[in-house]
Amino acid sequence: MDGASMKKIRNCRISYKTLVLSLGVLLVVGLVYTKYFHYRNSGRRWRPVNLVPVEKCVGSKCILANDTSTGMKYALYFQPRKTKVNEFVYRFLNQPTGACDPASPPVLMIIVPSSPSHTEERNAIRSTWGSVSRGKRWPLQSIKGKAKLVFLLGITENITTLQNLQDEVTEYNDIVQSDYLDTYQNLSLKILSGIRWTYLKCPDVKFILKADDDTFVHLPLLIATLEGYYRKVDRNGAIFGNINTDAKVRRRGMWKVSEIDYPFPHFPPYAYGNTYVISANIASRIFSASEYMPYIPIEDAFITGILAKVIGASHIFVSGFTFWLDYKPNYCDFVNDIRISATKVNFKYMYFLWEKLQSEDTNC
Repeated sequence: MDGASMKKIRNCRISYKTLVLSLGVLLVVGLVYTKYFHYRNSGRRWRPVNLVPVEKCVGSKCILANDTSTGMKYALYFQPRKTKVNEFVYRFLNQPTGACDPASPPVLMIIVPSSPSHTEERNAIRSTWGSVSRGKRWPLQSIKGKAKLVFLLGITENITTLQNLQDEVTEYNDIVQSDYLDTYQNLSLKILSGIRWTYLKCPDVKFILKADDDTFVHLPLLIATLEGYYRKVDRNGAIFGNINTDAKVRRRGMWKVSEIDYPFPHFPPYAYGNTYVISANIASRIFSASEYMPYIPIEDAFITGILAKVIGASHIFVSGFTFWLDYKPNYCDFVNDIRISATKVNFKYMYFLWEKLQSEDTNC
């Protein structure tokens, strides 16, 4: 066989292989198109199916199935898990005795998270705006209802601090201490412990105020404002404060939240954590929901945002509540009933504000 004949045979073989390959490609494309056409006509988008549906989530490592729309993922996330994934196992080591008289319950329970070493901050609150919880009067004003104050603390490895704290517990009878380690990552645990203690020991209280220990709160104005809302709060309850409606989730730094624990770019609306109020009729439901949701250490976003959404609580913006970028207060803000709360108030400035409020010569 000559060279020309061999060349023709090789070309035929190449053409045959090309033909077979082309037919295979067309077959695959046809199957893909048929599958796509079927999904398009069925009104659904063609997506790969993931392995773990939400009802099979275990612990905080919940992976939402990505064969649903973003809206469906969002809705599924806020459904409590079927078993406890964040069980609260902490005990009360110290707690006030006789804090709430069932015959005359307080209108407001004030819970103040504080570090064990912040003795001066706690003493300043006891001596100034928090003193009304100990029977003292507000300067030049009356308060329509009683308030009670407790400080929330965990445990520390500093022996001296623990000894001083025990003396403080004995002297003031206003500390709720639980056996979690007192760290920033446990801040949500700290507030949940205060919410739990309140509904267990003061079930007839109407409202719970959470206030940081570097804030100043105008209690007469706050209680008067809350009383105006009391009859309007339905069984789903409400969160009162300065409401953040578009908070981005941070993935780095001090306030980071992992995508595993919260996979969305924004938190639901929540109240800025410097000061906010929870209607007490939902205290037990918030605590219960926390055990069935992945733990988020960003306390305000977790408790007044995520958990509030889980139980269906509403948010009520109240003018006068502070937020973390707010300006340092002037005493006239409180004399003239402009501000309910203020942040950036260290213990020395707290005494200064209180002294000004007591003066009848204050020029505002």
